[in-house]
Amino acid sequence: MVRPGRPAGRRPSMSARARLEHRAVAVRQRPARVLAAAALTLAVVLGAGWLVWGSSVLAADTVRIEGLAADDADRAAVAEAAAVPLGTALARIDVGAVAARVRSVPFVRDASVDRAWPHTVVVHVVPRVALFAVRGPQGRLGLVDADAVIFREVTSLPPGIPLANGTSDAPAPEGLRAVVTVLRLLPETQRATVNEITVTSASLVTFKLGTVQVVWGGQGQEEKKIKVLQALLATKPTVVDVSAPDTPVTR
Repeated sequence: MVRPGRPAGRRPSMSARARLEHRAVAVRQRPARVLAAAALTLAVVLGAGWLVWGSSVLAADTVRIEGLAADDADRAAVAEAAAVPLGTALARIDVGAVAARVRSVPFVRDASVDRAWPHTVVVHVVPRVALFAVRGPQGRLGLVDADAVIFREVTSLPPGIPLANGTSDAPAPEGLRAVVTVLRLLPETQRATVNEITVTSASLVTFKLGTVQVVWGGQGQEEKKIKVLQALLATKPTVVDVSAPDTPVTR
């Protein structure tokens, strides 16, 4: 028997009002869920920030120096110049400032600094390499690199390093650069015979190739000078002056 007012075969379901109320509750709860998620995200970000930037959990406790031979004195000098603030959060260490301090070390040509998580600061050093040595009138012996920088004072001449004599304890940089150019341009077989290099001034560098005295002059016209020198060496001279390569002199 079908009761009046209810269609035959239709099952009871959630009324439209119930559905609306359920939806309204969900809408009212949405801001709370969004705020909770935002608060959780903020807490995670702040916690991670504190862990990286403020706590000692990721603090620097080691400095590793790369690029140098096992020389305790050089490594100690670099470590002292780097002045890495151990115990400081690794993220807060100014690696650019550390690198700049290391570059101020005379025997360092270049340097860069990286963080190696979780606790290490890595200092990469490019050391200067001696191309020749210069001795001043007071007997001080300094090593000079390919940038014409006197970067280290030594007590004896290293093997295989040519010696230049300067007329002052601070030879003119232009004169040192002229010597660098000569050593770079000469063939290896001739470079090995270079001796008695003298840096008198910025515009007067002399040296011997074996027993041949060469007056090189200063910087400028290097390619022409080396070509003229090679041509005149074939004449078996005792002196070659290529300081003015357009008008060379031989004796």
